[in-house]
Amino acid sequence: MKKLLLVVVMLIGCITTQAQKKISVEVSAGVTYPMKEQLGDKEVGPAFALEGRYNVGGGLDVGLQAYYGDVLNSYGSSKVHHKSIAGLAVADYNIGLASSFTPFIGAGVGYGGFIESYKDAEEKTKGMHYMARIGVEHKSHVRLTLYGRMGKEHFASYGVSIGYAF
Repeated sequence: MKKLLLVVVMLIGCITTQAQKKISVEVSAGVTYPMKEQLGDKEVGPAFALEGRYNVGGGLDVGLQAYYGDVLNSYGSSKVHHKSIAGLAVADYNIGLASSFTPFIGAGVGYGGFIESYKDAEEKTKGMHYMARIGVEHKSHVRLTLYGRMGKEHFASYGVSIGYAF
């Protein structure tokens, strides 16, 4: 009985270790910057994402991402917020699978909301979100990502984020 229990515990440990290598959850924070010139000045805004990925094999990861970003412009002392809240299907290809640093390239497509707010006025709409990204991952945990996000015209942005994958 003790041997059987030991074998079961060892199998659970192996399965857990394998699952950790195949599945990861990343929490990231960063900044956005508007792609297009608008009236007023471009400003840096916040961005946050939560992403779950599954390693299919051969360097390919697929997953889902929940994203929030605020593309900012200022007009004098007032700010115009262009907020994007989206769910995206994402895929990354890890190039080289080096032991310490692994470069990757990826893309995502999804759907969500766009909220434009200025002073007390707010306009909401929904639509498609598109994302392209490149970056580097350190030991399968820390990721530095450069990305471009497109959707509605004034919501398009460039960004950089740093994330940690569990």
